[in-house]
Amino acid sequence: MAGYRLLAKDIEALVETATPKPDAVRLTRDDVSQMLRAFDDRPTTKWHIRKAMRLVMDQAVAKGWRLDNPVIGVKLKMPTSTVRIWEQADVDAHAWAAVWVGQPWVAALILTEWEIGQRLTDCVLLTRALRPGAVGYDASCGMFRFHQSKTADGEGGGYVTIQVSEYLREVLAGCLVKGSPYLFHDGATGRPFADVDRLSHVFEEVRALVLASGNWRHLVLRALRHSCVVQLARAGCTVPEIASITGHSIQTVAKMLTVYLPRDSVVALNAQRKRGLVAGEAS
Repeated sequence: MAGYRLLAKDIEALVETATPKPDAVRLTRDDVSQMLRAFDDRPTTKWHIRKAMRLVMDQAVAKGWRLDNPVIGVKLKMPTSTVRIWEQADVDAHAWAAVWVGQPWVAALILTEWEIGQRLTDCVLLTRALRPGAVGYDASCGMFRFHQSKTADGEGGGYVTIQVSEYLREVLAGCLVKGSPYLFHDGATGRPFADVDRLSHVFEEVRALVLASGNWRHLVLRALRHSCVVQLARAGCTVPEIASITGHSIQTVAKMLTVYLPRDSVVALNAQRKRGLVAGEAS
């Protein structure tokens, strides 16, 4: 995936520029600290590189090359999350911008992620169901069918079907390409997206148009998955219900909500309506 490839490049550059060159046998805690200082201005990258280095040095210990792992003693403060949650207005603005720049399939992908919150790398490769009950999107009934890899007890899961809105059904119907099983295609080539790198490049153009049109926030595509979790919780869905849609484990959903779910008026009003203290139905 794109993120892991970029991290690998960072680690490779770190090794190439380090003086003296790191050695799995003689690397010290001070060496690790000095190498990581190169990423003081990128705390999230610094955190992940330390994690990767620790795994590598665990292998060095396991192979008997050394007795200790020098990375364990290097303490870092967990970086503050920078994920920005999408709102409905953000989705609408970016979807229309995608259509404007000749990328209607990217608009459809944004709307799909907003409703079902799948991994971006999986969403890019979503296909039509070749027959009723098959994995993929069944346009005849507006349902996705997935194999969820995790269940509440952490064991391998079965298949789950997810129905989408009438609006998304119409959007997807207008984007189907004859002869291609894929749902989303690159408007510049007419072919399916080869990888997330290309999609990210296309989205940069979409985002630039949105940012140039007014007072909008700088958002990233990957945050749509987080946003789907948050919006489902705002609507009053339970953690297991959310996990059944997005495919996260229940533990992961709970952690994400702890970090990203705003304690705002929408959530508070919904809670009071559920208790029957305030008129109106809970959303």
